Amino acid sequence: MARTTRICSLALLLAGLGPLQAEAKRGPQSALELYARARIGDGTDAVRSYSAALTAAPNEPTVALYAYRQAVAGGDYALALRAAQTLERTGFLTPDARLLLYVAALRDHDWKAASARLADIAREANFAFMVPVLADWLTLGSEREPASVPVKKTLTSGDAYTQENRALLMLARGDEAEGSIFVKTLWPLDPYRSQSLRLTAAATLADRGQRDAATALLIADDYATVAAKSQIAKRRSLHIGIDSPAGGAAFLFSRMAGDLITQGSGRAAVTLARFAQFADPENPRVALIAAGALAIGSDDDKATALGLASQVRKDPVYGNDAASLRIDLLEQLGNVDQAVAEARARAKGSINDLARVGDIEARRGKFTEAANIFRQVLAARPGDQASGILLFAIGNALDQAGDWKAARPYLERALTLTPGDPALLNELGYGLIEHGEDMERAVKFLDAAAQIKPESAAIMDSVGWANYRLGNYDLAIASLEKAVAVNNGDPEIDEHLGDAYWRDGRHIAARYSWAAARIQADGPMATRLDTKIERGLP
Repeated sequence: MARTTRICSLALLLAGLGPLQAEAKRGPQSALELYARARIGDGTDAVRSYSAALTAAPNEPTVALYAYRQAVAGGDYALALRAAQTLERTGFLTPDARLLLYVAALRDHDWKAASARLADIAREANFAFMVPVLADWLTLGSEREPASVPVKKTLTSGDAYTQENRALLMLARGDEAEGSIFVKTLWPLDPYRSQSLRLTAAATLADRGQRDAATALLIADDYATVAAKSQIAKRRSLHIGIDSPAGGAAFLFSRMAGDLITQGSGRAAVTLARFAQFADPENPRVALIAAGALAIGSDDDKATALGLASQVRKDPVYGNDAASLRIDLLEQLGNVDQAVAEARARAKGSINDLARVGDIEARRGKFTEAANIFRQVLAARPGDQASGILLFAIGNALDQAGDWKAARPYLERALTLTPGDPALLNELGYGLIEHGEDMERAVKFLDAAAQIKPESAAIMDSVGWANYRLGNYDLAIASLEKAVAVNNGDPEIDEHLGDAYWRDGRHIAARYSWAAARIQADGPMATRLDTKIERGLP
């Protein structure tokens, strides 16, 4: 399917270029060559190639569409706008590109053009729900009053954007008293949403000289809030306050992007976050959200996210979160030593960052080192709500290191603190089964885990393996087949199923399962599977 799509795209290009078909034979700078280079390129190189291709073929919608997508993802406002204008001129304007054209009107302070763009968006079903909020923000650029929106004590998800933006609009228009009250009524039980709203509101008030009112909104004790208080006390701008329609649009787009990130909708989140950046380029919160959206994409997206996070980590308010994201990205991109070095540097002043070092060490297979680090964290914060999690982490790391005798007491202690944790029940139950200890108790743990989280392939595998070790091969096969169906491609589950098939006399099926496991296996597991495929089980 991908190959057909690419051929069709090139065919459209050739059909539209006309005289440039001959030009394509003359050298590497033809529109066709530039387009092809852009299609196979990545990151900055692709953006440059698309920019050149669009210059060579200014009326070709296929080139414009790909240039637009690449430019938005790469954060190149000039190219994205030029491509969107080409799409509009050629009759191929996409719904999201209409939002970009609205942002362009805001950047130009052309309120009449912005109103016209909003009317176009309203006629499109895709983003029409944004129009009332964006229209309200547009009143900052005119003498119009925003539409009346009643304050609600209970908010639905559909109300959230309207109510938040209305509160911030009140502050931006100079209604500090009522706007502050409105902000305080929103999200009292939601730390994430409340923090972003209160920081933005406080920044808006501080920029208007209302520093006491701004500080009164900052009631939390998280790093960003404390840092924001310090900046306001020093009469320094947070660079996230809203005083224009563009700033309001940026808040709306970035807020939606943040929600999409939590839902795993990376590409849509990137688009909206980049639009927010185009609207408010100096806003560190918006840049951090864009980095977070890119972080759940491809390696090229992650590399772009790393660059953004590296810039934002210099910000006094959002730098802490950006530095944390940077460490995650370094690890994901394979620069684990650098990730550990930066995490260790931060760990000198933060016990949470010390725990992050333990996580990284565990992920790269240094389980004994990870267990020792988790012990340090536990010693620094005994008796708090995280103790059960830390005990679990220590036990898991020791088990992975091959020291079950040391691991079991930690897992048992963790279970007394968090008795209903399905992952812990699974870990302890599976460990007991593997080492032939308290088999009946182990099965009870696994059955309890399966009741709490019946869709978990890992728990299904553990239940199946427990039944295998007890000689209940029919029950083992039933559970392991479900585990394979849920998480096809896990070599350990496929190997377990093959073992169960073999003991049940289904030798052909067993070899198929082992062969499936062998595809993903390496090291000792691969050697073990080769022996099973050739000789079966003893």
